[in-house]
Amino acid sequence: MISRIVSILKSVKNDGWLINDTLTESIELFFVKKDLDMNRGKKVHHINVTVYVDFLEDGTKYKGSSTTNISPTMSEEEIKDSLEVASLAAGYVKNEYYDLVSPSNEELIYPSSNFSKGEMRDYIPGLVESVYKVDNFVNGKVNSAEFFINKSDIRIMNSLGVDIAYTKFTGMIELITDWKEDIEEVELYQMINFSEYNSEDISRSVENVLNETKQRALAKPLPELKDVPVLLSKGAIKELFDYYKVRADAKPKYEGFFNYEIGANIQGDVKGDKVNITVLPNLVNSTKSSPCDSNGFVLKEVEIIKDGLLNNYIGDKRYSNYVGVKPTGVIGNTKVAVGSTPESILKKDPYLELVAFSDFQVNPITGNFGGEIRLARYFDGESVTPYYGGSITGNVTSIQEDMIFSKEDQQINNFLGPKYVKIKNFSLTPSE
Repeated sequence: MISRIVSILKSVKNDGWLINDTLTESIELFFVKKDLDMNRGKKVHHINVTVYVDFLEDGTKYKGSSTTNISPTMSEEEIKDSLEVASLAAGYVKNEYYDLVSPSNEELIYPSSNFSKGEMRDYIPGLVESVYKVDNFVNGKVNSAEFFINKSDIRIMNSLGVDIAYTKFTGMIELITDWKEDIEEVELYQMINFSEYNSEDISRSVENVLNETKQRALAKPLPELKDVPVLLSKGAIKELFDYYKVRADAKPKYEGFFNYEIGANIQGDVKGDKVNITVLPNLVNSTKSSPCDSNGFVLKEVEIIKDGLLNNYIGDKRYSNYVGVKPTGVIGNTKVAVGSTPESILKKDPYLELVAFSDFQVNPITGNFGGEIRLARYFDGESVTPYYGGSITGNVTSIQEDMIFSKEDQQINNFLGPKYVKIKNFSLTPSE
């Protein structure tokens, strides 16, 4: 199919092309409580072709582009028609000129997975058992669970000779858990992403969700708490450090949001722990690992923030060309260095641990953050009490100089970093 498209492209007006070919086989199971409600398998083939057209207008050179989806069932005439429409459309797109990705002699870092050691269906019984062997509480249960395993054969080619093919496996389990207590009956949603089969990790994640559901059912409305430090955890930490990644991204630099030079201090006068961030193409058990980006640029590990200073810009070939920095490609995994303070020390004195939010967001431009608290744990020096409701708001520039990172780490799919981040200088609103 690809050779047919390449042949047809020779008869279509273009100044370059890019093909992203992905064939995905998947197995999906849907459980209600512990009973299998439905299972199915799918095979989906996506072929996206981007056509580039270079042109001059008022003395300025542009590289227009347009992407079309080619179905494997299309005839040669239909393929040619689709590519010609894309070529015509590309001639009206005024993207500043840039160079396409050229072939590289760099060694490719391929994602690995133990799913490759057998058929995907062989792992289904173990995945199901991993979830339900911890579903043995009296007042709580896994209400429903959906299992997905995908095998994707990916090939990326372009007109300059890039031709990279690799296979990746991704998995996902979506859970709805519920718990009933005298105070309240609650229901929580959780999504578990993985690229490796690890029974213990999955069981631990499910057990944690069930325990959090129990705590939410027992929780009281968040009271007014003054002068208590907060421990961010889980996904909120990932969102926090994405703020720094954006400042090292070539695209927002080109768009005029930031204008930092290499070596710029982006964390301020640090009294706590300094931010150190590395992006990497391969991270064990991450669904975002890849040897190259979607343009075919070969990926390598890059340290972007070092001790709170901008160390490298990251970006695809296009935006890196625009701002005059060395391209790194779009890299899917993030590693943030942990601190030196053990969890036991962070939790020695009173604290409020924010466990779950209905939605925690950090504005990547302004640094404003906030979220409605779904579950929190308050330690008053003697005992821990679960709370819900209320919200936290603040700005990264107000908390970043005093942040303390835990010595222990956590992995959330494509993010590896501190398990806890202790912050102050924020606003905490009690539950109404």
